[in-house]
Parts: sequence; structure tokens; C-alpha cells
Amino acid sequence: MICLHGGRGTENHIGEFEIFRRLSDRFRVVAYDQRGCGKSPMGGEISPERMVADLEEVRLKTGGGRPAVIVGFSYGGMIAMLHALHYPDAVSHLITIGSPLSHEFEELALAEFDRRHATDAPAASRAMIERQLRHGFESELQWRIVKFAMRGLYRPGISPDEALASALDSTSTINIEAHKRLWMGSSYDVRPRLGGLRAKLFAISGELDWLVPPSNADELSTILPGARYLVVPDVGHSAHFAARDIVLHAIRDFLAS
Repeated sequence: MICLHGGRGTENHIGEFEIFRRLSDRFRVVAYDQRGCGKSPMGGEISPERMVADLEEVRLKTGGGRPAVIVGFSYGGMIAMLHALHYPDAVSHLITIGSPLSHEFEELALAEFDRRHATDAPAASRAMIERQLRHGFESELQWRIVKFAMRGLYRPGISPDEALASALDSTSTINIEAHKRLWMGSSYDVRPRLGGLRAKLFAISGELDWLVPPSNADELSTILPGARYLVVPDVGHSAHFAARDIVLHAIRDFLAS
């Protein structure tokens, strides 16, 4: 089982590994800092295509070429989906958490921000959200300010003090260049290719997820009727963090089916 963290240059493998290592009674659980994230440098080339190739190299080196279970959160789920479509025999089961099917999620997320910002992110602006979703930040300080302002979108009900502590967390950093260069823009749309997906697919969303809302389930079930979908009640984007017992139980059930 290979677990991919989210974020474009803003996260690392530690959180996902701590959660999914509970499945190590059945799988060898592998997680890594993706290119330009955590302690992994960008190298000479960084692109979504390179990230997909990196995932395949990790699979080959850690699993001996056997088909893998791939779990991808948010942006990591987008990379996992592209990988499963590009290497159809490499993946037995694909699990995505808070991951969209196309670039259209950006406009939907902006509309959700317009609806919720007065309650969940009163200090945030549309321009801030567009930097997060699209063209990136100019400095780490700018990113931390925006992270504080929009934290309530990711964790509805978070207190201002908790949001500030999250924004000031020195273990959380951003690679500004990676964040900009990994934006896929309008090129990301897996919907026309989903019919060729050989892996069994399980998509998970939080009920309160502003980025990938539960309405995504209707689109997926229309395109790929055999896919499984779970909406986790009362949680936001990081459903596997906020409701890990529910998510892990559902994943075990999916993998046993």
C-alpha cells in the first residue's frame, strides 16, 4: 500500500503514514515525501507527469512490481488517479480522499467560498483562495497569512487560536516554486478516461469539504457506476484525519470486498 499526501509543495508523508500504518497488519505500508515536498527536493524537473513517474518508481522498488493499493489525499489523489490510468496493471485498488475528477473543482470551490466565507473564513478574500487553488504564493509569509485566514474552510468550527497555531507551525512549510509549477490548470480532467480504469475505485469525501463536496459522488457514479463512494458526516477536507476510525473501517471493508 502506497500512501500519497496532499498539497502542492506544502505537505509531507508523516500524517498519512501515521494513519494508514494501522493497516500494516495486512499490507506493507509505504509513504514518501513527493517531489518538492517535505524533505524531497524538486530536482531538475518537476511536473505532475514527473510525480506520476515517481510514484511508479516507488511501486517498482518497494513492491517488486506487484500491483499496489494506492491511497491518495487531495492533490495526491489526483496524482494517484493519473498514475492508475497511465499504468493500468500497476494498481489493484485506488482510494482517493478529497480528490476531484477535473479542473472544474476550482470554480466550484470558489463558489463554495462565496457561500461560506462570512461564517468560516471572514478574513479571507477571493484573491487569497485563487492563490491557494491556482497560481500560488509570492512568499512563505504570504502563504502563512492566507493559511490562517482560510483555516475554517478546511476545519469548520476551528477556533482563532487553533488557526493561528496551525499557521505558525514551523514543521509545516511550503516550497513556493513547487506550489506554482505543480498546478495542473485546465489540463486535469480524468472523466473521459475513467472507463479505462482497471483498478477498483473507492472515493471518500467529507460532508463539509469545501474543495471536493459530496456532490462529486453523483458525477462519479454516473461515469463509473461500479465505483464506491463514502461521504463522512460532519467533517471537512481531511476526512481521514478528522474521522480516521470511520475511514479506516470503510477502507478495510472495501479491500475485503
